[in-house]
Amino acid sequence: MLSLKTGLLAAVVLLITGCSAGMYKNSFVVSGTYLNVISDDADAASIVYREFRRLDKIFNIYDKSSEISNLNNSFNEWVPVSRELFEVLSFSKKLYHETNGAFDVSCGSIFKLWKAAIINDKYPAQIDIDSAIMTCGMDSVEINTVRQAVKIKKRGLNIDLSSIAKGYMVRCAADMLGEYGIKNAVIDAGGDIYCMGTNNGNEWRVGVKDARAAGIIKKIELSDMGVATSGDYEQFFEYKGRMYSHIIDVRKGYPVNNGSVGVSVIGDDPMVLDALATSFFVLGYYDAKALKNEHYSDLKCEFITVDGNIEKLYTF
Repeated sequence: MLSLKTGLLAAVVLLITGCSAGMYKNSFVVSGTYLNVISDDADAASIVYREFRRLDKIFNIYDKSSEISNLNNSFNEWVPVSRELFEVLSFSKKLYHETNGAFDVSCGSIFKLWKAAIINDKYPAQIDIDSAIMTCGMDSVEINTVRQAVKIKKRGLNIDLSSIAKGYMVRCAADMLGEYGIKNAVIDAGGDIYCMGTNNGNEWRVGVKDARAAGIIKKIELSDMGVATSGDYEQFFEYKGRMYSHIIDVRKGYPVNNGSVGVSVIGDDPMVLDALATSFFVLGYYDAKALKNEHYSDLKCEFITVDGNIEKLYTF
């Protein structure tokens, strides 16, 4: 039996016990995730919410009228795209090459296949996985910087930006708060967290959850920094008594099974953090560390692995 299990806690949690009564706390559901905003400015939440709603019309693959849906419906033609979609696709292609294909937003067909498998309670057939893999590859997504346009050159290729768009939306929302002169706020979009300024003069505190037990194993203090996490904390597959991550290794077409349990990446660009958290999880500890040291040495990573019943936390 193939089933999707849902956990109780996110991989990273905002530790708000020190927030004073002067902080406004608001929660929404938007873009398929929980959005929490904390700030000493009463207008912060509505500003963030409006920005998320605006960007949802660009990145939501389930909205047939969204910009990404329009691009996915094209083939072998130049499609002018917004600055937002252009920026996300440009970085996605860069990271695709840096990870040798471990991060590939052009594999929407594989993601759809596994989502359907869960709904229908039926493990995907190998022939269907192989067929889905054949439709993927960012080398078949051409990006024209001068024209700010994109061309999909492979039939059946489907772009899914769920591994990067949320972080980009957090970045844009934080930038929007800055334009309104708001200095102190936290934006938490389903565990993609960005902390602006301070919490009454103190840095904001974020906790990395234990992978297999209740409690926090690491506390992080942030100011004008963010953290993004990928892991099997919240969702995982169970098949024939074995647990699999809900994150798919698109190079193989199967759920990640390399000992990775949770990856938290800390830095100043939520879009980069979101994409790298997924990339690192798929790559595994050693390859993730090598990629980070070569291309993203300014970032910090908390990497949790499990070998049998032995859980380890690596910081690099």
